[in-house]
Amino acid sequence: MPIRLSGMISGLDTDALVKELVSAYSTKKDKYVKQQTKLEWKQDAWKSLNTKTYSFYTGKLSNMRFSSNYSKKTVTSSNETKAKVSASSAAVNGTQKLKIDKLATTGYLTGAELQTGEGISKKKASYTGSTKLSEMEGFDGNGGNLTVKVDGKEKTFGLTGDMTINNVVAQLKDAGVNASFDETNQRFFISSKTSGAAHDFSLTGDAKGIQAMQTMGIFALSKADEAAYAATAASDPENLAKNEYLKVVVNAANEKLAAKNKALNDEISYLENMTGREETLTNNITENDTAIREKFGLDERTEINSSKLEGLKATLGTLADDATDEKKTEYNEKKALLDKAEDYLATREKYDTYRRNLGGGDAAAGATTLKAQVTANEETMAANTELTKSTYTTSEFDSNGTIQSLINAYRTENGETTYRDLLTKYQGLKETAQSIVDRTSTAQTSSATRITGENASIRLNDATFTSNTNNFSINGLTITALGVTAEDEPVTVTTETDVDGIYDMVKDFFKSYNEVMTAMQTAYNADSAKGYEPLTDDEKEAMSDDEVEKWEKKIKDALLRRDDTLSGIIYSMQTAMNQSYTIDGKTYSLSAFGISTGNYFSTDAKERGSYHIDGDKDDAVSAGNNDKLKAAIAADPDNFVAAFSKITGGLYDTLTKKMSASSVSSAYTLYNDKSMKTQYKELKTTISDWEEKISKYEEKYYKQFSAMETAMSKLQSQTSSLTGMLG
Repeated sequence: MPIRLSGMISGLDTDALVKELVSAYSTKKDKYVKQQTKLEWKQDAWKSLNTKTYSFYTGKLSNMRFSSNYSKKTVTSSNETKAKVSASSAAVNGTQKLKIDKLATTGYLTGAELQTGEGISKKKASYTGSTKLSEMEGFDGNGGNLTVKVDGKEKTFGLTGDMTINNVVAQLKDAGVNASFDETNQRFFISSKTSGAAHDFSLTGDAKGIQAMQTMGIFALSKADEAAYAATAASDPENLAKNEYLKVVVNAANEKLAAKNKALNDEISYLENMTGREETLTNNITENDTAIREKFGLDERTEINSSKLEGLKATLGTLADDATDEKKTEYNEKKALLDKAEDYLATREKYDTYRRNLGGGDAAAGATTLKAQVTANEETMAANTELTKSTYTTSEFDSNGTIQSLINAYRTENGETTYRDLLTKYQGLKETAQSIVDRTSTAQTSSATRITGENASIRLNDATFTSNTNNFSINGLTITALGVTAEDEPVTVTTETDVDGIYDMVKDFFKSYNEVMTAMQTAYNADSAKGYEPLTDDEKEAMSDDEVEKWEKKIKDALLRRDDTLSGIIYSMQTAMNQSYTIDGKTYSLSAFGISTGNYFSTDAKERGSYHIDGDKDDAVSAGNNDKLKAAIAADPDNFVAAFSKITGGLYDTLTKKMSASSVSSAYTLYNDKSMKTQYKELKTTISDWEEKISKYEEKYYKQFSAMETAMSKLQSQTSSLTGMLG
C-alpha cells in the first residue's frame, strides 16, 4: 500500500473521506467475504460429520453384515490344572472327553558338577567363562571334534586348548542349541530350543572329543547320540563324501545361474519400462530438437547429435557470465534445452544398444527373449537341485553324465580339495564312531544327566493326537496340556455359543450408531442463528475475544440446521433400520429383539434417532424393561444372527448409495463437496474482483484530492505574493 501525505493544505482527513466514499463497495465485498467464511465453516461441519459416519460405515457396520463375525464361542474345562482350553468360531457346540497321556519334553543335558583334586582333596572347581580348556583338570592337549545335530542340521567344530569355556558355549549356540555355563554350580546346561522328539539334539565327538566332553562333564549318551554313532559307524565314507561333494558343486553352479538371472531380470525391468515409451521418446526428441534449432538459429536440417551438443554448449560460455537478467534468462532456457537433449539421446542410445544385443525388435519382444533365458536357467537350477535329493553309490555317481559335467566345471575353478577333505572327514568319523559303539555300554558319563525330547500325546474323544509342544489345535479348539490325567478321570470340555459376547457386539454396534445419529440430529435440530453473520475485522475489534467466540459458535452450530441433504440421510438411515426380514417363516425386526427408539414427544430432539436395548443396565431409558435381546440370542442364535446381519446389511447398502460418487459429490462422501468447492472458488473470484474495484475507486479519489491540494497550494502561494506586494 502506498504512503500518502494528504490534507496538508486543506486540513481534511482524506483517508477517512476516501474510506467513506468507497464504503458502499466495501460493504458489498464484505457480504461476499461473509458468504465465503460461512461456506468454509459449513464445509468443515460436513467433513466432521462425514468422517464420523464413514468410520462407522467401514468399522462396526461393515463387520455386523457378516454372520461369520457373530460366531463367538465359550468353552470350559472341568479340570484347569490338567488342561486349559479356548475355542474359535469354528468350534462345534457340545461336550467332549479329553485324556492327556504324555506331556512334551525338551531334550536337556545337565552337566556333571566340575571338580578338581583326587580322593579326600577333591572339591568343586572354580572355573569361569574365561577359563581356557587347557586350564581344566583332565584336558589332554588337542580336544578333538564335537558334532551337534538338531532340526535336520549338523555342525562340527574343533576344540583346542586356547578355547575358553565361553568359546565352547558360543560354538554350541551357533550349532542350534541353547547352552550356558553356571559358574556358581560349576555345570554346563545344554538343551534343544524346541520341545518334542523331532527337535531333540545329539552331541557326539571323535575319540579326543569324547575325552574333552568327559573333562567338561557333558558326556551323556542319549538314544539319539547312540543312533548317531551307530549310523556313522555303518556308513560308507566314500559314498557320503561324494554325495556331500555333489551338494557343494550344485550350490556353486546354482549361485552362478542365480547371479545371471538377477542381471537378466534387471534388463527385463528396463525393457518393460520402455514398452510403449519409444514413440513418446521419439516425439520428445523431435520436439526438443526443433526448439534447439529455433533458439540457436540453426538450419532445420541440422542434426542434433552428441557432437553438435558439445559445440552448442561451448557457445553458452559468454551468456553464463553476462550480468543482465535478459541474458541470464536466455542462458537458462538454452541450457535446459541442451540438458534435455542429452538425457533423451542417452536414453535412446541405451535402448538401441539393448535392441542390437537382442537382434532388433521392440522392448516387449526383447523382454520376452530375456524371460525365456531366465526360465531356462531356473529349470536348470531345479534339475541341479533334484540331483542332490537322491543318494548315489560311488559307481552311480561316477557314471552320471550330468553330475560329471557339473563336477568338471567346478574342478576347473576350484580343484578337488573339497571332495578329498570330505572323504578324510567321513573316514575319520567312521573309525571314531565304531570305537564308540564298541564301548558305549562301559563309557563314563561323568554323572551328566540327559533327558530325551519327546512329543505330547492326548486323546480327544478316543482319537489320539501328538504334538512336539503341549499345545494342540483341533477342530476350533486350542488345548494346552498341563498334566497327565488318570485313565478313569478324563477332562470334560464343554463348548457353547457365547451369548454374552454376541450381546456385547450388538450393544457396541448401537453405541456407535447412536453417536452418529445424535451428531446428525444435533446438527439438524440446532437453534436458529438468524441475524448472525460472520464478523469483519472491524466488527471483531469492537468485541471481546469471548464475545467473538460465542458469536461464531452460534453460527457454526446452526450451519446444518434444517439442511435438506442431512434430512434425507437421517430419513434413509431410519427407514433402513425399521425394515423387517423373514427368516425360516418368521418375521424379525429390531422391535422383536426389544430394541427401539425413545418416545418421540418425551425424547430430546437430538436423541430421537437413538436406539435403546430393553434390559440394558447401562441405559436409564430401558434398564427396567425385560431383556428380550439376550433371550433371543440364547434361544435361537442362528436366526438372530441371520436377521441382524440382514438389518445391518440393509443400512450398509443405504449408506453405500448415499456416499456414492456423482457429478456434485466425491466417492464415500455424504454431501455435495464438489459443488461447495466450485461455489467457494466462485466467491473467491468475486471477492477478488470487488477488491480490485475498490482499489481503483480509492486511487481515483486520492488523485482528485491530490489535485485539490495542488490547486489550493497554488492559490495560497498567489495570495501570499499579492499580500506582500500590497504590504
